[in-house]
Amino acid sequence: MAEADDWSDAEVLADRLQAGGDPRGELLALELAAERAPDSGEARRINGEAQRIRDAHHELAWPSALGHTRVGMRAGFVVAASFDELADPSIPLELLLSARELSLGHHPLDACATRLEQARSRGLRIEGLEHWGSDVDPPADLGCLRGLGELDARAPALERIAFVGRVAQPDVLAGFPKLRSIRFGGPLRKAELTSLASLRLQHLRLHGELHASTLAESFGDTLAWLELPDCNGSLTPLRELASLRRLSFAMRMRAPVEHLSALTQLEALDLPWLDHASLTMLAKLPLRSLSVDWMPAKLVHQLPSLCELEALTIGVVGDGQLEGPPFAELPRLGRLALRTNVRGNLTRPAGCRSLALSNASRPFSIVGEVHELSLTDCDLRLVPASVLEQVRSLRLTWTDEIHDRELTELPFLAPQLERLAIHTLRDKWKWAGAVATLGALPQLRAVAWRGASVERLAALSRELPEVCVLSGRWPRA
Repeated sequence: MAEADDWSDAEVLADRLQAGGDPRGELLALELAAERAPDSGEARRINGEAQRIRDAHHELAWPSALGHTRVGMRAGFVVAASFDELADPSIPLELLLSARELSLGHHPLDACATRLEQARSRGLRIEGLEHWGSDVDPPADLGCLRGLGELDARAPALERIAFVGRVAQPDVLAGFPKLRSIRFGGPLRKAELTSLASLRLQHLRLHGELHASTLAESFGDTLAWLELPDCNGSLTPLRELASLRRLSFAMRMRAPVEHLSALTQLEALDLPWLDHASLTMLAKLPLRSLSVDWMPAKLVHQLPSLCELEALTIGVVGDGQLEGPPFAELPRLGRLALRTNVRGNLTRPAGCRSLALSNASRPFSIVGEVHELSLTDCDLRLVPASVLEQVRSLRLTWTDEIHDRELTELPFLAPQLERLAIHTLRDKWKWAGAVATLGALPQLRAVAWRGASVERLAALSRELPEVCVLSGRWPRA
């Protein structure tokens, strides 16, 4: 639904820009059409038309002032940025006012507030705000955001806010009436939690004391997703959260899942650990999605008791291997993610076309088609050639060592590839053979290279006119 809303809003913006003679309107319309094209041939043709507009209006599509940045862009609009760009005097503020997501990084909140107020008064209407901190940093004082709340009252926009560190004066957030998601990085007192009761929160992350009764009283009718990284206190009052559909626990907790039997609407559960007793109880819930950080390998063979599962993510203890896992006995499974090695054949139901693998270090056999493949810290060559030949969407994530040697073999390994996403934490990594490799993929229609500079994306766009190399959410009307 959110994606459909994004498209609808972007279409309104495209029509408005075209009516005003702004070439970005036609560019946005073409990017939308390429994204929804029924096949890669049509998408590549439309991408070629879009590139001709970028070439004719290069400064609009790829502003030179943003060349050194790593902002997210669509049709010449910045859709995601950081405070580093907002505070850079060499970047005209007007270029950043279309951003929907903003990361403040580790900058102190009080140092960001003045510039944020200036940007918001000029038209910046971010929907998501993120601030990084740590347990050793002093709590971020949210009082400095109070002025933003006054602006927000006139043009409410902020929907999501996330803190990695601790905060002070969380009651300030009650002044942002459109907030639907808050992720706190530290504990809250009961009174602080109550101060947010006027918000219709759908997603909340809490640390420390749970205050489950207060939580149920404040958000019992609206809360759909609750994250509890390190909470303590009784979970029994959670049964009063009738609207809860997803519940997430942290790795270091052994979640007492017997208290969850009353959550009859629960569809998604993220657990640090799963044992036999817990699995028996979970079979009574209408779960469609289950993620378990660690579970005994022998218990995997009892997962078919969760016959309604559509998405499954698991890691195993012991020797870190699965032997002949019975995923084919989960008839509705569409997405499978494994954080372990597999011995023998990896079989899945016919409808499971999406597979994600993390930290696999040994070759294995996969039975059945895979159209969407995601690899995290894995060598591409561990995947059977017969599987790669069918893959249409590939996501590669590297957090440490970069397995980029096999990328040059992509045209031979994955000739049907239509979409490629790359994410690495090493900012200085350069894929020297990118143009030659991507240009040799005849079906390729889109590339998302997270962390690449705007200048790098612009160069790829010129060299690969039939491939969309932009990323991020659609701009908003």
